[in-house]
Amino acid sequence: MITHVELQEIIPPQDISDSMHFELIAENNRRTQLIDADAKSCAAVKAAEQEWSIEVIVSEGRKKCHLSEVQGHAEARLILARAEAQAIEIVKAVVPENELVKYLTATSYVKMLPELTKDKDSKIIVIPYDASYAVGDVLSCMKFKEKEKGSEKEKDLVPSNLVKQEKL
Repeated sequence: MITHVELQEIIPPQDISDSMHFELIAENNRRTQLIDADAKSCAAVKAAEQEWSIEVIVSEGRKKCHLSEVQGHAEARLILARAEAQAIEIVKAVVPENELVKYLTATSYVKMLPELTKDKDSKIIVIPYDASYAVGDVLSCMKFKEKEKGSEKEKDLVPSNLVKQEKL
């Protein structure tokens, strides 16, 4: 009966030793490649997440900027509307009730006149027939005020070659 076995140094033949050595190198290379691929994959995922986060932040910034711009425009329109309402109230106090619409129409037209006469080639401005009386009244009032101020020379508010009345 065998009671005790002890192995002492075993030296395999050179070809088996070389084969084991190459297998060990191959296994180490395989593990290194797996670890390297895993690290590259994690880095790519993190880079994509960071890129996405940056895009989200930029998008949110653009959204806030646009919202702020829209709110600014809305507030500006409200301020202008309030100012216009106050101006109309002041005009109501001075202009007779039956002449108010004509006056407001005429002043709107006079404000738009520079835009309408911007084209250098155009020689005719079409004025709505009903509004032409109001425009004439406003222009007369403006010329009268110029005379009142002691001005010797009347200002030519509207070039005469640009205003022609036509019945529509």
